[in-house]
Amino acid sequence: MNIPNILSLLRLIFSPFIPFFVIKDLYPFSLFLIIVLAITDFLDGYFARKLRASTTLGKFLDPIADKTFTFFALISYTFLSKVKLDTSIFLFLFLRDILLISGGLVLKKYNFVPNPSIYGKLTTFFVSLTLLSIGILNIRQIEFLEMFLRYFETISILFILVSSIDYTLKGYSFYKNIIMKD
Repeated sequence: MNIPNILSLLRLIFSPFIPFFVIKDLYPFSLFLIIVLAITDFLDGYFARKLRASTTLGKFLDPIADKTFTFFALISYTFLSKVKLDTSIFLFLFLRDILLISGGLVLKKYNFVPNPSIYGKLTTFFVSLTLLSIGILNIRQIEFLEMFLRYFETISILFILVSSIDYTLKGYSFYKNIIMKD
């Protein structure tokens, strides 16, 4: 166990508390938890690179923790909160992750692990901005933030689609090269 893996594990353990806080109308706590967990997502990658602490466990744990965190945050702010997120973000991201997990399982026997893409990172960034905006709006109505929220949602959807295509093309290219070699 190293620092990046501990941070991923914390994200995995504490993500299911987000809906609890939203259901109980404890929006400041849900927002605080989302901010802290988003920071752990940034820090685990930073420390893995800075400390050269990338591990096989981390390569498995980090994406699972990311998907768990995103799933619980999106469920909370799409279906449970008073100010709601556009449902299409949840659906597109859920479908993208099903596609990535399915493709990953197929290509696992060839030891294929795609490198993080700029599109995936931008998706995470804009989905995080969207979640942050919704979290704030559930605490306090701020007119200009409501306007920005719709832009963040649209940009998030675009990056979800672009990252889906990018990961699919990478996986297909790898698979095609493996098939041609056999």
